[in-house]
Amino acid sequence: MPTGTGSLRFRSLTLCRDILEATPTATEPRERRAKLLDHLYGQHSLRQRWARPFAQLDAAQGTASAGAIGPVLQMLWPILRFVPQWWFGQRLTHGRRLRWLTKRLQTTYGTPSPDFLTNALQLTADKHPDPAVVEPILMSALLHDLEAALRRPWLRQLSVRRRRRRWPFVVLLRCTTDPASPLRSLLNTYADVVREDRTSPLLVVAAVPGERPAFARDLPALDLATAAQTLTEDRRSRTRACVLDLGSAAADDPVARHWLLNNSKVPFRPNRLLDYASPALSLLCVSSLVVAGLLYLAPRHEACDDTWTNKAGERVGVTDGTCLLADDPGPDAGDQSDDYKALKEVEGAIARQNAQVLEKYRSRHLVYRTVVFFSPVTKPRLPGREGEVFLQQLQGVALAQQEANSGAAYNENQVRLRLLIANPGDRYADAEGVARKIVELAEADRSLVAVVGVSQSRKETQAAIGVLTRDQLTVVASEITADNISRSQYFYQVAPPNDRLAAAAASFARHEPSVLTATGKRVKAGRAVVIEDPGDVYSQNLAEDFRHHFAAEGGKVVATFSYQPRLDPTLQIQDPRLGNQDRTISTADDLARGVCQTIDTEKDLVFYSQRAYDLPAFLDAVEKSTECRGRRITLLSGDDGGGFVASRARLQYKFVQFYYLAFNAPGEQNGVGEQFSAEFRSRFGPTPDDGLPMLAFDSFLVAKEAIDEAYRDRNPDFERSVVHVSLAHGEIDFTGASGPLVFDREQRAPKDKPVFVLEATRQQAGLSLVRLKCGRFANGKAVLFWGSGPTQHTCPTD
Repeated sequence: MPTGTGSLRFRSLTLCRDILEATPTATEPRERRAKLLDHLYGQHSLRQRWARPFAQLDAAQGTASAGAIGPVLQMLWPILRFVPQWWFGQRLTHGRRLRWLTKRLQTTYGTPSPDFLTNALQLTADKHPDPAVVEPILMSALLHDLEAALRRPWLRQLSVRRRRRRWPFVVLLRCTTDPASPLRSLLNTYADVVREDRTSPLLVVAAVPGERPAFARDLPALDLATAAQTLTEDRRSRTRACVLDLGSAAADDPVARHWLLNNSKVPFRPNRLLDYASPALSLLCVSSLVVAGLLYLAPRHEACDDTWTNKAGERVGVTDGTCLLADDPGPDAGDQSDDYKALKEVEGAIARQNAQVLEKYRSRHLVYRTVVFFSPVTKPRLPGREGEVFLQQLQGVALAQQEANSGAAYNENQVRLRLLIANPGDRYADAEGVARKIVELAEADRSLVAVVGVSQSRKETQAAIGVLTRDQLTVVASEITADNISRSQYFYQVAPPNDRLAAAAASFARHEPSVLTATGKRVKAGRAVVIEDPGDVYSQNLAEDFRHHFAAEGGKVVATFSYQPRLDPTLQIQDPRLGNQDRTISTADDLARGVCQTIDTEKDLVFYSQRAYDLPAFLDAVEKSTECRGRRITLLSGDDGGGFVASRARLQYKFVQFYYLAFNAPGEQNGVGEQFSAEFRSRFGPTPDDGLPMLAFDSFLVAKEAIDEAYRDRNPDFERSVVHVSLAHGEIDFTGASGPLVFDREQRAPKDKPVFVLEATRQQAGLSLVRLKCGRFANGKAVLFWGSGPTQHTCPTD
């Protein structure tokens, strides 16, 4: 075989000969098939090197059984003998190499079975098979073996140095005048097979004296040179066989003799343009496929890859605004439909801002950093969930991002900010898992430097803050007020602490005539009951602080109700700081009955440190309770009560005198707050309470100021741990929408942040009156005393 080609192994031809040489020894078809397979595998084993050791073991098995390995060999020998033979049979039956032979046998004998061995049995049925059947099969097997020998590695097929011949194999025959001679029979068989198959790697050149073969056509007598040219042109016209009557032209042709002496090898075709183009085109195709495969297999970040669905059916996790965190509830879902539309709108605005930030970075290499808003933006579809404000904080942060990026467009010392939305689920149920996801993203993306908007003081939130700050992410909480919820140097908050809020509430309850009697007269509260959830960090801490300050003001807390409506009674806990003196309550009816039985609701006050979404159920129970029927109730709530006012649900409870702590009040805003409120209402519509979105807005601006300070040296690669340094060193001092914002190493919340006690009126939702005002305001103004008339009371300070 020529160099660079395959090896010439007559596998098909040898197999056909083995089939013809098989001797039928059985009559039952299945047994005959098995015997034929044994015969073919035996002949095949004799020709294969790898099978010879198995044959030797087969012959020596009887003598080896007495040795040490005899029992092992006897046990394993059926497997060692069966597996190779079974695999050989599978290749015969299901392999592609012999499909041509199966089809030919099916056509010849009319056998319906597609099984190779079943068809091969037809050849062994007769001891002397018909040559008209056997010879075409053997010729086809020979041509298939020649084709297999020509298969080259695909790289060599494309080589421009490869010798290209139309006829790789040439057979020269000198036939006799006898039409029945073996060579004439071979020539006829070849012509018949090639006529059917239409392809052949073999050129047969035969000198045929005497009678012309029946399959060939005559050409006129020519000299040898002209005859060769005619054969070449005839081959291009795909003529299978022709006859040249050379006559006396071949007797003595010196030109032909000279050509043969100087051209003893078969010539090969010179390269054409396509031969040069094929390697380049093949390389281009392979490269394209490789690139396409890499792109297909490369990890792609889909919009919702960093989100998942929790047990409550909420989509929690982190998104850049391109993954909608809520499903469309339909147009008839009321408030849920409105919430969905609002969430979709604000997520879309954030996604557009993020796209602009990244586009500026890619096109002009403008520095940016990533900030995460970490607060619930969804709530489960449960009855009685009133008094919750969750989207307004996200809307406030969206306004802050827009303002920050607009400012950075005109100030090269400011950094553009990309905003991610991290939804921890209702009540921060998945806070720790989402916090770990934020840390994971921060490890992969160095631009992620701060987390803002953390809004609920819970155990879950506390754990999440620990996860974030341990990774040196600066956390700026918005609505968190619980005392000492984190001692990390990376944690800050823009809302005042519970201790100061509770001091303001206690001072108001003791000194302001706030309890409305049946006669319409207002009196000061000398006694109070406290409603808290000991399992909620915010509620328990605010209640504890109120009890302390109310007692210091000369008041008396006569009872504490630990209200845990979502827990099984057997799982309820008591406040450990009260020495088991508090009463555990699991239903709103029991709570209403207990409150009305404990105090005179027209002389005493109810301090409600519970979450606002549990308040409607309690008030419904008060309205239905026989113990409370016809009585008025005065409620003083924590800052979470602003959500109850915003929900308009309180308008139906005419028997309630409602006060609540707040961070903002109508007519008390500074210039930044007024501008924020105007933009917020213009963008998202009217809101009854600007305080919560203001805090979220300010938390983002605090992070922005710290990031800009870290970029002061124009180092685009500053680490995220540097961001908190500006806060710790007291370098952040500006007026936010909610008031002055100043931080240092010891003061992780703005000192003496404005605090209000507001009275909710029943004329219109959101219309509240200021009853207490304390703290430091813009332009250095400080309110140190509160109260109307000649009597003034000292404002609590940090």
